[in-house]
Amino acid sequence: FVPLAGTFTLPRSEDSHIVPQHPPAGDITKVLQHHRRIGPIKVAQSHVQDTECVNRDLEAKFGIRCSSSKGIDLNLQPTQWQVAQANFDEVTSKTQWLNSNLSSNLQKIREMERNLWIDSLTEHVKVSMLTYSAEGDMLYMTNMHVLYARSGGTWSLLTHRAAHMQPYATASPYIGALFYFQVTILFV
Repeated sequence: FVPLAGTFTLPRSEDSHIVPQHPPAGDITKVLQHHRRIGPIKVAQSHVQDTECVNRDLEAKFGIRCSSSKGIDLNLQPTQWQVAQANFDEVTSKTQWLNSNLSSNLQKIREMERNLWIDSLTEHVKVSMLTYSAEGDMLYMTNMHVLYARSGGTWSLLTHRAAHMQPYATASPYIGALFYFQVTILFV
């Protein structure tokens, strides 16, 4: 994550001084050789909704709250497709934006930790960034998801979406469409 967020010479995670094994430390600057990050990085979360507990006596005795998921069923580990297609009901008051200044980003992340940004209602944290690849003229939305199940399980997944910036810049899509049109006429 650090290579995408800023400078490459600072520790990788939570002030760790571990040198990454893959890619080697000298090649870390090549992470974005073919892709350029566009704009800030968005860090957002969604919450569960409060519901009535099945056993109200124990709810009152232990002072606990019951909740239910508004999105993905987290009783089993979700698939990449389920996460990519699920509704993400963002809590906009908790959304954070990380810019290109790594020191201010680290300060903001430490402040989020101090303020317990992830709380007992947090169900889904999503870190989103946009990159552009000039070689393929493609725009990519990459999302890093961390899902917190009510049972205590935690899952992390990556999802991607891509869009061709000029899909009709060449004649090849038209040739494909023309082929399917001609085949359709033959069978009609």
